[in-house]
Order: sequence, then C-alpha cells, then structure tokens
Amino acid sequence: MNHLGLHYCFLILAMDSWLVEKLFKLPFDSVTMLSMATASVAAYFSYQCYSRLFNVLYYEPSPFLQNQSIVVDPEEDIRTTVLEGETDWDPNIVTLYDIFTKGLKIAPTLPCLGKRPSFEEPIRWYTYEEVDDHIRCYGSALVHICGDSTAQSPIMIGIYGPNSPEWVEMLMACSAYAFVAVPLYDTLGREAVAHVCHQTQPRLIVCHTAQLARSILQLTDSTCQYCLVLTQDEELEQLRLEKSGDVCQIIDLDEFKKANPDDLCLIGYTSGSSGVPKGVLFTHRNCLQPILGGRHIWYQAVLPGAPGFVKVPFPAESDGNPITKKLGPEQHVHFSYLPLAHCYERINVATFLSVGDRIGFITRDTNGLIQDMQDYRPHYFSTVPRILMRVHAQVMQRLGRSKLLHLLYHQAVAQKLAEQAQGVYRRSGLLDRLFFKPVRDKVGGNIKTIVSASAPLSNEVMNFTRAAFSCPVIEVYGLTEMGGILSATLLGEMEPGRTGTPHLGLQVKLIDVPEMNLYVKRDGLGEICVKGEACTKGYYKDEANTKDLFEPGGFLRTGDIGTWTKVGEYVTPNKVEDLYASSVLVNNVFVDGDSRETFVVAVVEPNFPELRKFLISQADSIDRGASGLRSLDVENLSDGDLCRDDRVRHMVLTELNAIGKAGGLKGFEQVRLTIIHL
Repeated sequence: MNHLGLHYCFLILAMDSWLVEKLFKLPFDSVTMLSMATASVAAYFSYQCYSRLFNVLYYEPSPFLQNQSIVVDPEEDIRTTVLEGETDWDPNIVTLYDIFTKGLKIAPTLPCLGKRPSFEEPIRWYTYEEVDDHIRCYGSALVHICGDSTAQSPIMIGIYGPNSPEWVEMLMACSAYAFVAVPLYDTLGREAVAHVCHQTQPRLIVCHTAQLARSILQLTDSTCQYCLVLTQDEELEQLRLEKSGDVCQIIDLDEFKKANPDDLCLIGYTSGSSGVPKGVLFTHRNCLQPILGGRHIWYQAVLPGAPGFVKVPFPAESDGNPITKKLGPEQHVHFSYLPLAHCYERINVATFLSVGDRIGFITRDTNGLIQDMQDYRPHYFSTVPRILMRVHAQVMQRLGRSKLLHLLYHQAVAQKLAEQAQGVYRRSGLLDRLFFKPVRDKVGGNIKTIVSASAPLSNEVMNFTRAAFSCPVIEVYGLTEMGGILSATLLGEMEPGRTGTPHLGLQVKLIDVPEMNLYVKRDGLGEICVKGEACTKGYYKDEANTKDLFEPGGFLRTGDIGTWTKVGEYVTPNKVEDLYASSVLVNNVFVDGDSRETFVVAVVEPNFPELRKFLISQADSIDRGASGLRSLDVENLSDGDLCRDDRVRHMVLTELNAIGKAGGLKGFEQVRLTIIHL
C-alpha cells in the first residue's frame, strides 16, 4: 500500500472514535489515545501527500538573513540596516494626517474604523470618507474653542480615554490642524496624570465619557480651560450643569492647516519607572519614520508584491462570517487593544490606515479579548510576550503529565518548524487539529502575522507560537524615545532570542559601560545607542534628563545592553521578568538587583486561585520541606496570610527557579529571594 493509501486508512481510524470503539471494544480514553497515536503515524508517513489539499502559505525567506546590517563607520562599528525604503513614497506626506489620506485615496468607501458599545450589539464600521468627515468636525471644533495653534505658540490638546475610533480621529484632527496631542492614560496613576497636565497646560482635554471628564477635572481644574466629552448621556448633562458648561455647535468647517515636518506633533509620557513621567517630544518627522518601518514589516509578511515575497492566500476568508463577508476580501483587519497612548500601537494603527485596511477596537477591556478577536477575526496580531506566554502555559497545563501527549506535541512542533524553515506555513493535519487549531480558533482563525514587542520571547514560547499559529512571528525591539521600533527580525528568521536588523532610517552602535565593567571590544557587549529621524530631540521642559539621554556623539542612549551576532543582528538579554511571568502562579512580577545583596530579588503578585491549587497539590512537599511544620490550611487562609507565609515563598521561589532553569537562565540571573505582594 502506498503512503497515501496508508494515510487514509489511519485517517479514518483516527478520526472516527465510534468506529474504533466498536471494532476494538475500548473505553473512550483508550480510543482517544489510540486516535492520537495513529494520527502521529499518519502525519509522519504522509503529510507531504495531502498538505497541498489544505490551507498553505508559502513565504520566501528574506535574502538578507545572512547579512542583516551594514557597517557604515568601522572605527565605532556604527551599523545600519540592509533593507531599502519605499522608492515611490510621496514626499508630500509629512504629517500623521497625510498618512491617513494615503489610505483614504486607496479605499474611500471601504470600512476604516469599527467598534461596538457592548458585546450584545453589532459592530459599527465607519468608512474612510466618514472618518475624514469626523476629523474635519473635530479639528474645526478645536479651532473654534481654542483658536489657532502655531509652531511658535503650540496649543496642547489632552486625549483621555480607551482605544476607540474617536481616539484615532482626534489624534488625526490634532495633526491636520497643527495642535499638539498629549495622550493621557490611567496606568500613569492619578498623581502622574496631574503632573502631566500641570507641565503641559493643555488648553482642552478630550474625554471619552463624562465619568473620565469628572475624574480629570478633579485633578486639573486650575490648569485645564476646556473639557470636550465625546459620549452623550445623562451623566454628561449633569456634569455640564455642575460646571456651567456650554454646548458648541459647529456649522462652518475650517480648512486643514498644513504643519511642517519638524513642528511638534505629540508629547508622549513615559511610565515614570525612574521617577516622575518624562514627556518625550515627537515632531511629525519623528512620528512618520517608524510608520515607514511598520509598513515594511507588514509588506514582507502579508501584502503581495513586496520584495522577496510570494503568497498563496488562505481560501474563503469570508466564509459566511457576517463581519468579514460584508467588509470585502481585499482589506486586512487589525485589532487594536494595546494602549494607543503608547507609540507601539499608534504605529500599528497608522500603518494599517496608510494601506487602506480596517481597524477594530476592543469592546470593553482585556477580559473580553478572546470574544473580540473571534468576532473581528484579525489577520495581524500585535502583542507582547506576556500574552503569548500565558497562552503557552495554558496549553502546557492541558497536556498534563501524559508522556504520550507531550511526545506528540513536541513532534508536532518539530514538524512545523522544519516546514517553516523551508518557507511553508501549513494549517492542516491531525496533529495540527489536535494541538494548534483550537488555539487559532480562539483568536478568530485568520491570523497571518504576529508581531511581538517589549522583550524577546523564550525559545520554547517562540517555537510554540510559530507552530500554533502557523504564520511568521516577528520580534521587534524599541523604546518610546526613538519612536517605538529600533529593530525587527526578518521573514524566515528561525533563531529565537534575536531582535533582528536595525529599523529603516536608523544608525546603531554599542558603547562601553564602565560602571558595569562592560567594554565592547573586550566583551562584545555594550549599551545600545541609536541615531535617526525617529529619535526624539529630548524631554519636554526637562533639560537635565535630555542631556543625559544622549552620548557625546549625538546618539540616543537606550539604557539597554546588547550585542551583535555574526550575521549582524541584535540580541538583547532576555528579560527575566517575562520568563518568570509565564508561570501560571504569577499575575505580575518585578525583578531587580538589590545593591545590598549579591543576588536578584523578585516581587511577585500571585494568581491566587492557581497558587491555592498549587499549594494543595504540593501539601506533602511543604510538610517535608518545612522541618515538621503542619500543613497549610490553604482554603481558610486569606490572601495576605499566604503572602506572609515563608513556606509559600519557598514554594514560589522553587517554581520560578525551575522555570528559569528550563528557560536557560544562568545561576546569577536566577532570583534567590521572593517577596509576595497583594
């Protein structure tokens, strides 16, 4: 019997549990195990025979994988990317609003931005033409209320609210009418928001709801002259009466005001981890350069016709789904859930707008993330390592202790990675259906590209992500001060732990860090420094920190340590926090070196339901390891009691160290003390 015939015999046997049960008189669990075993044999013998019958993406790996950077200054080892920018880029596109108009010309009557008030209501999509009308209305309102903004006397406009079409429209309105946007967000904290408003003195703050307006007015009554509320409801009417507010009606729309590339566009405040938040200054030129790089990432992974790219699309993307069907097959979907107040998500949104694609916004919060993604069915998943780590941890938890399941899983991952190294991304086969299709279906089943930012993924999580989603996974590295993206991996890069080639328009070098006893020529390690049009000129009203931001040669200092690979890629050391955060016991973790000690300390915010399950399962081990102390009364102890118990700390520390060892952490990188925090 040939391989194809043998495959179909195994296929029928593996897929029809009822038939196997009748033939062999086996219980259900045994049937399941036999089905999985036959599936692995079938896949091993004949996946090449049927892979062409199912959904397959073919990508031609980047031709630059073996030479990813060019040395432009041998003396200082300054490097730039091997990639070329867009040769047909319109030189008249110099502002964020110009980026939007590029998409407007491509898809004027197609959907642009969409959101729904609740999960029970349908998604409301606005076309590019409708969004442009909204931008003109918002901009005219700003001019009517605040007056004209100029480069010499810029007027600050605060934007406070969740991701929404209105957030993007207001940002574009600020760009179109030469106002300076100041994004505000809750995670800054109330004191930090008050500091931002006091420092920037916004003439007007745009709030998504009256509730947010009431909150911001409590902090900024003396600094904010106007508050514009976008959602009309009873609370707004009550607030208007309390504050003697007026309702403005704009009849005549003002003409757009063209800004210069070097005019101030936006002030983005950092999280303030090293003190009070610092306002990063972005000109229009600063904002545009990362978007050009974002377009290149998107081009190489999805859009046909890009250099080094060949694509056979998944069939039937509009397979009866009422959302994708009515929106048309020519557009791709981006789902916006990462905060727009951060530059990373603004790059994503602007990139999609520039090519005429559509963007759906999160309905409520991340608790409804899965339902949103199932409905929007995005093609592009922009994420951070922590989310992918949680997905991986959940899958590993479901595998349990079954040696057979783990064997089949690792076989499936290895098979996927071997195919992807040849440029083949297949979504078919029994092992794929068993382990990976449920993961893809959870997020809509349409994802063609994943871009992960903020920290490198561990080898295990990266390999899982590539196998589960069967699409290119691109890692980017960057920080707010240089626009959000410093480097990105190329299509076809299969080596985990890399951060790729320098981004378009940037020069990069490493410098010595004497206080850490690191010298580039001796150790191959140094502080990453960058120069280019994406880099900020400094911090708003903060000369001291601005001076410290740059080294004598004018390169921006990132504060991160990195090295170069033999093929000219960046490698930044794995963030220990992100590796430990993959534990199901952990909600959040902060890792730091204590100057009073010679080891690393971790502050852990536990996932208490999982921690309780873990402690109950490990009760015997606790007794043996606690010098005869009686077992913990886990069910009756409060969360605070668990945090204070030394035995719990010991168990959490042991678990974190096991994860760190599996992730390749060296001994000095492992934590030796944990502080469990409510």
